[in-house]
Amino acid sequence: MARGSIVKRGPSYSIVYYVDGRQRWKSLGPVTRKEAERHLREILNEIQDGTFRDLKPISFREYAKKWLEFHRANVKPSSYDSYRSVVNSHLVKAFGDHALSAIARPSLRQFTADLLETGRAPKTARNVLTILHKILEDALEDGYLRNNPAHKFRKPKVSIERVDFLTPEEVHQFLNHVSPAMYPLFLTAIMTGVRRGELLALQRGDIDWHGGQIHVRRALYKGRYITPKSRKALRAIDMAPTLAHTLQGHLLEIADAPDALVFPAKRGKPLDPDNMVKREFQPALTRAELRQIRFHDLRHTYASLLINNNENIKYISEQMGHASVQITLDRYGHLFPSVRREAVLRLEKSLFPPKVELSANPAPETPEPWKGEPEKLDGAQEDLAEWEPDGSESRDPS
Repeated sequence: MARGSIVKRGPSYSIVYYVDGRQRWKSLGPVTRKEAERHLREILNEIQDGTFRDLKPISFREYAKKWLEFHRANVKPSSYDSYRSVVNSHLVKAFGDHALSAIARPSLRQFTADLLETGRAPKTARNVLTILHKILEDALEDGYLRNNPAHKFRKPKVSIERVDFLTPEEVHQFLNHVSPAMYPLFLTAIMTGVRRGELLALQRGDIDWHGGQIHVRRALYKGRYITPKSRKALRAIDMAPTLAHTLQGHLLEIADAPDALVFPAKRGKPLDPDNMVKREFQPALTRAELRQIRFHDLRHTYASLLINNNENIKYISEQMGHASVQITLDRYGHLFPSVRREAVLRLEKSLFPPKVELSANPAPETPEPWKGEPEKLDGAQEDLAEWEPDGSESRDPS
């Protein structure tokens, strides 16, 4: 029968067990005694069943460092910065000195409770747990874990975040109070829904005047250009005639080079995103006597305008650069009341078609004059599941 023991040294626990008659020591770090007992019990059961295998000993801190080094070269800079912030601000503080294999479900539950009790929002807690799950899943594949304790771990519920956006009237009110030099920039943001970094990285060569489209090919992040966040983010956005006319006038004052920025600062350098918001966007909202929304809410404004015009959801998703239609529905589904109403009316009509009431003395029908041979039909016309604009159709300039 497999046997072992638990040893405490200071705040840390270690377990002792025997494999093939040889004594093994394993340091677990500053875990609780219950966690040490659980870990020893799992090992003894595996030794008894003949399924035991040695795991590579490593602390969470050491593995998290390796994990970040690997992802630094394999993810976008913005993603890496997010990973590093979560690891250093939350995960290393909670699990740094623990043996990686000693992390268990009770530890995760306590960690989640601590995050919420210290004022972290449920959405923040979910994001932190998502990155922890990624780390532990990679550790499992690397042979440091027998299983991932974060697998199917229940994360805090997050209430649906209602997006803020400007109405068509507020759009005009806002645009009437922006500085003339910044008018083309804000009109482009509202009429294309591009992200701030994408907007500030637009180059003259990204505008297809013949096709009536603006191509998103890069984004500005911390003063350097990066590839947009997903494959779908590399997209062509339809350009309304009003926007095209405005940009044509604006570009008369911009360098002719294809790689010249559409919205440059002095000497052709990129605008500073934060300065643009503080010095131009927020003051314009104040002058227009509008609430202080985020610059990103101009993107939501674009989506809400398309939805209000009953545009196809797939078209909206493609224009927004979302990775899937589901993301668009999750974010903006509550803005489709008319679509839901039309759907339920179609359901009722299919089950209970309207009855035609016949008049007691129906008026005789007046026959239409004969106009020659009837038109021959090639077959039943297919319903259009999706609408793809040809780039020349005008959009509401608001």
